[in-house]
Amino acid sequence: MDQAAGRWRTGATAWAAAAALWLPLLWQPKWWHPDCALRGDGPIAWLEGFPLPYAEPSTVTSLEWFIAPVPLAINLFLIGAAVLPLALMTLRRLDRWSPFAAKALSAAGFAAAALVIALWMLFIAMGAFRPTAGFSDYTGRLRPWNTMPAVLAEALGKPACTW
Repeated sequence: MDQAAGRWRTGATAWAAAAALWLPLLWQPKWWHPDCALRGDGPIAWLEGFPLPYAEPSTVTSLEWFIAPVPLAINLFLIGAAVLPLALMTLRRLDRWSPFAAKALSAAGFAAAALVIALWMLFIAMGAFRPTAGFSDYTGRLRPWNTMPAVLAEALGKPACTW
């Protein structure tokens, strides 16, 4: 492996890691679950995450999230695996055109990854992310196959999760 190929491979890996870690912080689609249909037990929160639901906001405070680590790890792997070929292709082509630009883009990938890792560590240190083995299950019906995207649930006329 020549030095240029190693440079764009590590830069692409940094971009894939950065994208996988930034996406959960910037975009969280909502997921409906069967407990949303309960009205007498107080507020119930949506599940959130992409492509799998892994987070549940606390209904007590707006700064606390219950995070299931296994679905989060699966999501990070899937997002990183989807971004890696695109980043590899981009950096490989850019390296042929301008090696300096490829180096700069790789360095930006490392900076983006370092920044998002620091941000995740800040949220963990603040106690905003609370690891949990599973989500609140009031009825015993909260299973992966019972959840669906909130947009689909609302289109089917299911009651919305409300805070």
